[in-house]
Amino acid sequence: MKKSIAICTLTLAMSGLSFTAQADILRFEMGAGLWQTEPSGTIKYGSDPSYDIVDKAGFDKEDSPYVWAYLKHPIPIVPNIRLEYADTEYSGNAKQTLVWNGNPYTANSYNELQMSQLDATLYYNLLDNTFWMTLDLGLQVKYIDGEYLIRDTNNVLAPVNEKFSGTFPLGYLRARVNVMSTGIGVEAIGRGIAYKDSSIYDAQLKVDYTLDMIPFVKPGLELGYRVQSVDFDHSDIDISADVDVEFKGFFGGVTVRF
Repeated sequence: MKKSIAICTLTLAMSGLSFTAQADILRFEMGAGLWQTEPSGTIKYGSDPSYDIVDKAGFDKEDSPYVWAYLKHPIPIVPNIRLEYADTEYSGNAKQTLVWNGNPYTANSYNELQMSQLDATLYYNLLDNTFWMTLDLGLQVKYIDGEYLIRDTNNVLAPVNEKFSGTFPLGYLRARVNVMSTGIGVEAIGRGIAYKDSSIYDAQLKVDYTLDMIPFVKPGLELGYRVQSVDFDHSDIDISADVDVEFKGFFGGVTVRF
């Protein structure tokens, strides 16, 4: 009888430990903030000369909102999921003449480039906080919805309203190191794909600090630097112009972990 009681007690204890272990790896985390993006690159329509989006189009730094979230679970076969959204938008008055489809849009013409991105990533943990290190590998599906427009200052030429969109698969790699007993983490994420004459590359490095004062809800702060390159050739995707642009700059925001 005593032996049976001891076995039951041990079984319940092991069940409790198993539940705790699973609860520790079932995690939801999200963050939101602003990315101060500095644009660079060129736009080219057909056989028209390409023009610089800063020196000629007049674009400048902008604060772009972003949000991300991920769900980590204890089921080995099923991948974890991470969602991200970022919205970049630049506008300005042309410093020099912009030629589009043979039409010269003179200096001071208004032009605008907007590009929103929605990412869904399926990934696996190769290392899961092993010796305070995490390594994730997966596939990211990126949906881009963009628009470029030009309005003639003299209202002589018809306005340009070029819309483009597409879905692209990207390789995904994330590495993270937690500094023991400090609440500080250092994280790097790389994503990218190259297809014919087009490519997308996206890399970021950040440092975050998580407060461990409130049970079940842990707020934090993040600060980092991100570089994204988008090179679209009109022969590869459904777009009338060649767009070769880069966005880079510091970002900062708040996080919360459950």
